[in-house]
Amino acid sequence: ERERPIAGAAPSPTACSTPSEACAQRAYHLPTMDSQSVADVHGVPETPSMIARPSDASDARTPRSKLGYEEGDEVWTPSEAYGYRRCTIVSMNGSDSFLVECRDDANPEQGGQYSVKPADVRPYYDYGPEKTWADNTEMVHLDDANILHNIRRRYYQDEIYTYTANVLLAVNPYKSIPGLYTPEKIAEYRGRSPGMLPPHPYAIADTAYRQQLREKDKKNQALVISGESGAGKTETAKHTMQYLTQVSRTDAAHGGRIQERIINSNPILESFGNASTVRNSNSSRFGKYNEMYFDAVGSLMCAGIKTYLLESSRVVHQQPGERNFHVFYEMLAGLDPDDLDQLQLENCHPYKLLYADGSQPLEQDSPQMMREREKFSELRRAMASFVSQEEQMEFWEVIAALIHLGE
Repeated sequence: ERERPIAGAAPSPTACSTPSEACAQRAYHLPTMDSQSVADVHGVPETPSMIARPSDASDARTPRSKLGYEEGDEVWTPSEAYGYRRCTIVSMNGSDSFLVECRDDANPEQGGQYSVKPADVRPYYDYGPEKTWADNTEMVHLDDANILHNIRRRYYQDEIYTYTANVLLAVNPYKSIPGLYTPEKIAEYRGRSPGMLPPHPYAIADTAYRQQLREKDKKNQALVISGESGAGKTETAKHTMQYLTQVSRTDAAHGGRIQERIINSNPILESFGNASTVRNSNSSRFGKYNEMYFDAVGSLMCAGIKTYLLESSRVVHQQPGERNFHVFYEMLAGLDPDDLDQLQLENCHPYKLLYADGSQPLEQDSPQMMREREKFSELRRAMASFVSQEEQMEFWEVIAALIHLGE
């Protein structure tokens, strides 16, 4: 059984936004490649280890033990802690099982010998202690174990982005990496095709932007961002839209106003639509389509955001260890005493709608309380792009009413 290698089959890029008359289908294209052409790229004859196979294929397929494995070979075998770990084949029981000896690089005392099914074994290729690949399709073996190993090694080197053909994979570093999203970096990626520079969302966004301007195409472009909670989808969307607004051929005044509103929409959406969960302190509790509209020469004309599936039930019920939407806590922390008195609220009261699990409000001078105040100031500045200060007070009155109803 043979499957088409991943190099020619990736259907969609990573990035967000669905421009109309402008930003879509896929960020860039690779020709469809069969297993022989993959072998030609590497300059070696086609071997069975270069053909992608599903780990859960039927027993009717050729066992891996008949596809080149020998005693003494180093391989990857499943590991609950790491996904896969490196082992050495000690003996081979026909096509039924391998006896392997595993090592744990982090804890050499851990390991030992055990049996594994041939279908669970993945080939190992030693690239050296530091070598990584910016594109997974450049590796000798393209399977789950080797892709995971490459991404993990790049993550430890602060290289959080990796290509798999025209798909960009990202691992959330949960820290700031200096110089990764600067104006200089935007200028560096402008007009450059993916693969010419290290993997980055800017490369995907730039390809989509240029493709929607081509005379013979003129097609809408769609950039899709997916991942589990905490993977960094919101941040990636934010950086991608920022790139597109800055590279578009828009006059300074008009482009500045649109860009300001696009950027300022994010704090509003995060405050009213995000919440702290067990796995993610800034989890989006809704889905959204970011739309950006460009004219024929690439000038940004307008933008819009469509939201859907807001988790409105969170207003009245949260799971243990989770919180309500950010805006409740930010408002109580950030409003001045006179406004709180007008709304008949106290910032240190354990309101049932916000502290249903028995937790207590933050200390007034705690670092988290200071962050809540800063977030509320940022929210008010962002809202000023859309509504006046008097109209903002109407929002706080509605939120205060919900808090009182919860009592």
